[in-house]
Amino acid sequence: MKPGEAATSEWEFQGDALGWIKTYISAHAVGLDNASQEFKNADGRRSDVIVRKDHAARVAALAIELKTPKTKLSDVDFQRDAVRKAQMVGSGYVALWNMQSLALYRTPAKPRSTLLPHDLIFPWPADDQVKTVSDWLKPGTKERLRQRANSPMTELADLRAIFSSCARLPALPDLAL
Repeated sequence: MKPGEAATSEWEFQGDALGWIKTYISAHAVGLDNASQEFKNADGRRSDVIVRKDHAARVAALAIELKTPKTKLSDVDFQRDAVRKAQMVGSGYVALWNMQSLALYRTPAKPRSTLLPHDLIFPWPADDQVKTVSDWLKPGTKERLRQRANSPMTELADLRAIFSSCARLPALPDLAL
């Protein structure tokens, strides 16, 4: 930690991100029920954030895996871990977020655990103001990250509306919305 730098961690950021997502879900009619963090999967590993269509029935709509800015979204281990966790909770969608960059993907069907270019639904531009874990505490940056945390839910709601209004287009796999 640099002198004068606030002490923080990926987990503290995750907790705030979860709060932002929950606030968004409760204020917007996007077909989502709740979100939780550190959900323990069948293999004992934990998903960072699970956004649910039906929390009581454990119906997942989106799995979000968080890393620090040091981990690139292109990191194959990060991608595989996120895909495996999304598959374990039955989420049709997975988001990779390293605090700086965010991308939304369709979760590949088992047994494939790698993300391919056609799985990408939407990449958001990198926030050049986020270089370290502690950068999220800066007021302007924190507000941009709060807005970004809500972006995948909006994108999924838009996709749902588009595909439900276009009967001749193929349905997206397990929108779960």
